[in-house]
Amino acid sequence: MRERSPQEDPGDALCDALIALCGSLSPGAVWPGERLALCGSWLRLTELARRHGLAPALCPSGELPAAAIPADLLVSWKRRRQAQFAKSACAVNQLEEIAAAFAEAGTPFIALKGAAAILWLYEEIECREVGDLDLLVPPAAMESARQTMAGLGYATISASTSPEDERVQMHLPSYEKPGCLPVQLHRRILAGRDRQGRVTRAVWEGTVTESLGSASVRRLSWPHFLLHTAAHFTVHLRADSASLKGMADMILAVRKWGDPINWGNFWRTAAQWGILRDVATAASTLNHHWGLSIPGVPPGARPLPAGVLVFGGEQVGSASLEHYWNRLAAAQELPGLSSRIRYVLRLLFPTPEHLRWRYHVPEGKTIAPYYFLYPFARVGRLAKDFAAVIRPTRRG
Repeated sequence: MRERSPQEDPGDALCDALIALCGSLSPGAVWPGERLALCGSWLRLTELARRHGLAPALCPSGELPAAAIPADLLVSWKRRRQAQFAKSACAVNQLEEIAAAFAEAGTPFIALKGAAAILWLYEEIECREVGDLDLLVPPAAMESARQTMAGLGYATISASTSPEDERVQMHLPSYEKPGCLPVQLHRRILAGRDRQGRVTRAVWEGTVTESLGSASVRRLSWPHFLLHTAAHFTVHLRADSASLKGMADMILAVRKWGDPINWGNFWRTAAQWGILRDVATAASTLNHHWGLSIPGVPPGARPLPAGVLVFGGEQVGSASLEHYWNRLAAAQELPGLSSRIRYVLRLLFPTPEHLRWRYHVPEGKTIAPYYFLYPFARVGRLAKDFAAVIRPTRRG
């Protein structure tokens, strides 16, 4: 490994390595071994790759390459990639089982985010880590979906603070089953930005049907996939929880399926969905760092600096404030003043079931202290997020 000058920021080399790694997942792309070798810290590189869901891509498939990287480290990366392949294969089998059961029940669904990416974007499925399976289900079919998931042996893990909260949530409680990924059944897309369901109706109209095992599964059209992924990425970036695997998904989608896209319609749709600014930022970033040529990017859009992409958002906390506002605004969906008041109060003073779930308190043990701890923790988090928004940041 070459010597690094005292004036050179080691973070720059790490950013360069992660940016290169993120862009190396397309068919025909070259594994960026030389860029990885200049990172300055193997431990930090591995940690960042794991944080961004890119660890399986640290080592290419096939024979271990000749590179200025310690052989034992390459072997470790190789083992992680092989382990991820097994996990990804299980995820595909899980999706096939769910698709067959939903088809038998006559319940349609759309595979979102990682569930779609692993099925239709990545030729090497181990390169896309998936933490859960996100499925969009028509509101009218939710009861059927509940019964189907229960029939498959899944149990619900509810994080809602009250029955009213569960009613306005964008997705049902998480469905979990030993040895399987958690499953989220979504009612609507774009979270709190689509309270009226207009965008959700539009994506259903534009879905594409694909075969999966013996069943059929719907996916978003590629323009809608890009719009949804861009909006999702930038929201998480503002919360300082974005991972570059979202950028990798968009890079791959544009390189594989970008030519047929009507980009004029794409930008008009972004404006209609109320996500033009976020999508413009994502597109400008893709063009700048990965050499894509997405046309029609609004002139004022600025690419995100590499340091922000790799190390965190410039407006940490702003997405949390947006989340709080969306939670309060959701009260409008409830019928009657009394249910709205209960909903808002339960955001600070949740049900005993929620406290027991959140703080992992076993049955038979008192939860009394948490009635005081929870509201103080929520208010403290709100104050911290607000301070993060108003505090000037100087990240590069």
